[in-house]
Amino acid sequence: SSRLRPSFVAVPILPVDAVQGRFLLIMGTIMDENRIFCAEQINVPPELPDILKDFTKAVIRENPAAGEADTSVARMKLFQWSRDYFKKKLAESKS
Repeated sequence: SSRLRPSFVAVPILPVDAVQGRFLLIMGTIMDENRIFCAEQINVPPELPDILKDFTKAVIRENPAAGEADTSVARMKLFQWSRDYFKKKLAESKS
């Protein structure tokens, strides 16, 4: 068939257990048939803009990295705050 199919490649990276000779494998995927060539191929859920708007307002309001001089620490605080924000939203949506 002329249609491309996904292919998988296993590459040994690091010995995980040298005694038993096990290797950590990375599975790479080539999905040529699912490549995106134009914006119309991207399905954006209709609720996503409101979710992002609410999230952005909450970040500005809360300012989770306020006063942090170290940019890597500030970034980590923002990531952790974001994780907690979306966990809370998920819990609210389930109740």
